[in-house]
Amino acid sequence: CLSDWSSDVCSSDLITQAPDAITWFAPPSPVTYGVPPITLSASSSAGLGVNFSVLSGPAMVSGNTLTITGAGTVVVAANQPGNADYSAGAQVTATIVVNKATPTLTWPTPAPITYGTALSAAQLDATSGSVAGTFAYSPTFGAVLGAGTQGLSVTFTPTDSVDYNNQTATANLTVNQATAGVNVSCSPNPI
Repeated sequence: CLSDWSSDVCSSDLITQAPDAITWFAPPSPVTYGVPPITLSASSSAGLGVNFSVLSGPAMVSGNTLTITGAGTVVVAANQPGNADYSAGAQVTATIVVNKATPTLTWPTPAPITYGTALSAAQLDATSGSVAGTFAYSPTFGAVLGAGTQGLSVTFTPTDSVDYNNQTATANLTVNQATAGVNVSCSPNPI
């Protein structure tokens, strides 16, 4: 306190907030679309809570759980707003590359057919699980293949080409020889 003859004047001590810093435990990158939710982790040097947010990209955050919603690049931020004793920590970001997923095609080995049987959904029956899209087979529906082991192929094109890659698969089909039919006729008839 400063004192003069008429009154005492005291100046209050100036106390500033202590600095705070965020330490980010970077999430994995790259990941593939369809990855389970990612747990985000960061700490502040002051021991205060850290908040997470998505700055850009196909993802959403709830608490410290990041859910990827598509392929692309996701930028996530960690923030600590400070309190009466500590200043806000400088924002820290992390970038996560999310690659397209590749659908899993299932194509059971087709049952053998006999020469002369046209290809149908019984042989051309690949599936892509829950991923919607179109199948292009070679040879195509209705083709009649020669006897022997014949190779079949399919290309799957997903409807959602932003998040999924095209996929191909092959299968072998056994085409058995047909039994030749014999017709007997006599001429002249009757004999």
